[in-house]
Amino acid sequence: MAQAGGGVDAGGIQAEPLAALLSGVVDLLFGEEDAKAVAVSEEALRGKLYPDTTHDDFKALLNKVKGLLKAMATADMDSTQLEAFLAAQVRKPGGVTAQQAAILARFWKSHRGRVRESLVARCRWEPTLHSVNWRVDVPAANGHSGDQSGAPIAFLELDIGHEGQEPDRLSLELDEAGIAKIMKSVTAIEQRIAKLGQ
Repeated sequence: MAQAGGGVDAGGIQAEPLAALLSGVVDLLFGEEDAKAVAVSEEALRGKLYPDTTHDDFKALLNKVKGLLKAMATADMDSTQLEAFLAAQVRKPGGVTAQQAAILARFWKSHRGRVRESLVARCRWEPTLHSVNWRVDVPAANGHSGDQSGAPIAFLELDIGHEGQEPDRLSLELDEAGIAKIMKSVTAIEQRIAKLGQ
């Protein structure tokens, strides 16, 4: 992070160390938990970027920057949305200056993917499904007894595990009734998702 001095300007955000502050806030808000604990703290950001700013002024600045980044992340703003959002912030009393809006825009364009990946990872349940393999076997009829009752059997292999670890394999053997039961559950889930999406 760049060393910078001086207080907060009338617009609430000093442009010079803004990019470094944005990077630190992204680590605080969207970084991995262990990285947050070690690398970044609010007090460290104040000491490095705004050493002459009072604790209360820096807290207000930090909350403003967090609010801007959360709004941008929540909407997963594309270029058009970002331009409209920042234009509104420039016009807003106590918002940001045009120079600060430009810094925010450049920063968001380069960090949007990282923020999105972090948000998606937080929404993911653990463990996750890594792969699915399946096949259907039809037992051959016994030629001597004339047994023709060999019903098809489905075999499923699910690789399930936590990110970065070797997955565990779950093997299932299902007859026609078992497959029907699973398909009924999947259909119910699809219908529930469709209702929530309306």
